[in-house]
Amino acid sequence: MASSTGSTNATNAKDNHAIEWDEQGQPISTHFDDVYFSKHNGLAETQYVFLTQNTLHERFAQLQQEHFVIAETGFGTGLNFLATWQLWQRTATDHSHLHFISVEKYPLDRHNLQRALALWPELETLSTALIAQYPDHIEGIHRLVFPDNLTLTLIIGDATEGLQQLLGCHHRSLGAPQWSGVDAWFLDGFAPAKNPDMWSSTLFTTIAALSKPQATVATFTAAGVVKNGLRNAGFSIKKVAGYGRKRDMITACYTATDSMTQSIEGAESKKNTEPLPTKYNNAPWMIINDFQPSSYHRPIAVIGGGIAGCHTAYALAQKGYRVTVFEKEAKLAQGASGNAQGVVYAKLSPIPEPPGEFNLFSLLYAQQFYRAFWQAHPNAGEQCGVLQLSLTEALQQQHQAIIERLAHCPDTIRYLGTEQASTQANTSVTTGGLFFPKAGWINPSVLCDWLCQHPNIDVVHDTTIHTINRINDQWQLEHHKGSTAFHTVVIANAVDAKQLLDPAVASVTVPTAI
Repeated sequence: MASSTGSTNATNAKDNHAIEWDEQGQPISTHFDDVYFSKHNGLAETQYVFLTQNTLHERFAQLQQEHFVIAETGFGTGLNFLATWQLWQRTATDHSHLHFISVEKYPLDRHNLQRALALWPELETLSTALIAQYPDHIEGIHRLVFPDNLTLTLIIGDATEGLQQLLGCHHRSLGAPQWSGVDAWFLDGFAPAKNPDMWSSTLFTTIAALSKPQATVATFTAAGVVKNGLRNAGFSIKKVAGYGRKRDMITACYTATDSMTQSIEGAESKKNTEPLPTKYNNAPWMIINDFQPSSYHRPIAVIGGGIAGCHTAYALAQKGYRVTVFEKEAKLAQGASGNAQGVVYAKLSPIPEPPGEFNLFSLLYAQQFYRAFWQAHPNAGEQCGVLQLSLTEALQQQHQAIIERLAHCPDTIRYLGTEQASTQANTSVTTGGLFFPKAGWINPSVLCDWLCQHPNIDVVHDTTIHTINRINDQWQLEHHKGSTAFHTVVIANAVDAKQLLDPAVASVTVPTAI
C-alpha cells in the first residue's frame, strides 16, 4: 500500500520517504510506519481486494475491441499493476486495450522497487519489463507502453492534484467530447489513520468526476472517512469481508447521474452550482481518452512525409483514423528530415519553466517510444546515449544548474567531467558536459518508413499539393494527378507550408478539430 499525498517542487519528487526492510525481507515505510502490502501474502491480497472485488476477470473476458481504464491511488511497489497485467494476459481479448493509471507521491527508487518485486518470482517477466521502463522521480505524467495492448500512465505527485490533471477539458474545438472515464478504481495507499491527508473530500469528488456511470471501487480499508467520502461523492457503498485477518473492506459503485460526459456538456450551465474540484483544463485533449478508438472515420490528409508528418500520421492511425500522406519526393524524409542521422536529445532549462519542462517530458516520451524502433532496426539507430558538451563558460554554468535540478535523475541525465566524457565518447574532448544515457540516434528515412507501415496509413509519393480549397464541408487538395477531398488536412511540409496556408487561412474558418 503506497502513499500519494503532500506537495513538492513542481519539477521533481526527490524527497522520497524512507523505506526499511523487516526480517522477512518485506518493505515498510518509515515515513508512515506502515506496510506496503500484507505480510501474509501481498499478491493474494491484491488479487482478492482489487481484482476479485472489481470483478475484473469477468469484465476483461467480456471485452470486445474495447478500451478499459483502471485508476489507482498509490503505485507503491507496482504489485497491483503487475497482478492486473497478469490477469489481463490470461483473460482479455486480443483487440482490447487496458489503460492503467496510477498516482504516487513517494516513488520507490529503482533498486528498492527491484528488491520488493523479487518477492514474487511468478511475476518476474512482467517485473523485468516494468523495471526496464521505470522512470526517474520527475514529478509529472509518465507514459509507459507495454506488450499485450497495455499502457501505464504513472503520475508522480500528489494524488488529488495528479488525478485532477485527468479531468476532461471543455475546449470549444472538441465539440461534444467522447468521454471514456475510469471503469474501475483501486483505492490503495497507507491507512487513513496514518495518512489522513490523502483521503480528503476533494479526492473523492475528483474520483467521482472521473468515473464512468457504474464504475466500481475496491479498497482495503473500511474506515469511516472513506465510506463517507465515497457516499457523499455519489457512490453506493458495500462492506465485505476483508483479506486475511482484516475483518472488513469496502467496495462501491458510482450511481450518481452527473457523469463526466454530462458535466462537460453542461459545464457552462453549472456556473452557479457546486463546481468540480478543479477548473477544466483549457487544452483540447484528454489523457484518459488517448486510447479510445475514434468513432469518426472521415479521411485525413497529411501533407509532408518528413518526421513531423509521419509521426502525426502514425498518431492519428493509432486512434483508428484512415490517413493519407502526400510526399512530393519518391521517398519519405527527403527534405528537412533528410539527414542520415538524427540525434534524440532535448535542450533543457536550469529553471522550472514550461518550455523546459515540455522538452524534458518530450525527451522522456521519445526515449520510450523509440525503444521499439531501435530494437527493430539496430542498423538505423541506437540507444547509445548522447553527450552534450559544455563548450563555453556560459554553457557550463547552465549545465551545472540543470544537474542541480535533476541530480536525483541519473537514469535521465548526469554530468560527466572531461575525462569521463572522453571515455564515453571514445575520443579525446576538452570539456565535460551533460550525458543522456537513454538517448541515442535514428535514421530519419528508415524511421518514417517504419511509422508509415501502419495499416491505417497510405503514402502517395511524387505528389505536390498545389492548392487547398474549402468546398462545402471538405478540403479539396489540388495536385497534378487531379484533386482529392478530405475532412481534415494536416500541413507538415516545412517552408512549403506558407504557399498553402496563406490563401486557405485567408478565405475560410478552420473547422472543428478532430
